[in-house]
Amino acid sequence: MNDHYQEGARGAQFTGSTVLDSLAYSAGKRAAGEGRGGGLVVATVLLSPVICTAYPIAGLVTIGTAMLVSRGAPLVGIKEASGVLILLTLVAVVAAFFAGLALERRASMSKAYRTVRWILRLLLVPGVVVSLLVSGGSEEVSIGRFVVLIILVPVCYWLLKGLDRFVGATGKD
Repeated sequence: MNDHYQEGARGAQFTGSTVLDSLAYSAGKRAAGEGRGGGLVVATVLLSPVICTAYPIAGLVTIGTAMLVSRGAPLVGIKEASGVLILLTLVAVVAAFFAGLALERRASMSKAYRTVRWILRLLLVPGVVVSLLVSGGSEEVSIGRFVVLIILVPVCYWLLKGLDRFVGATGKD
């Protein structure tokens, strides 16, 4: 084992400078049981492109809450990677999402905000779909993949418009 692994195991500050140093440090923290234990936070961050594409305010509020709870709970004595922290994070994230939707409804009353949200969707939906279809460049892109893209983009926009009507974020009373 190297020095950076030992730093992580002791809970000392990271002093490395390479990716391998960082990996060793992280392995040491995990081995010592001092990891952040935020599987729910990881799931929230992985879902964040989807949440933020649909509703930017709700997505930012949800992600911010997940990060705040996972970082702040240990400061008030809740054990990291404990069931209490996971439950607290889950409740806080769900509550934050619904509070974010309420903020989203209020913001959607503004034509300017709806325009910005539409532009964000216009840029992000094809980006997410292309990213999924291209598989990180590991496969050759075929005409079939582009046909799927051409079909999926309008379908995604239609679904997002329906979701806007469902949650009341259309800007109409």
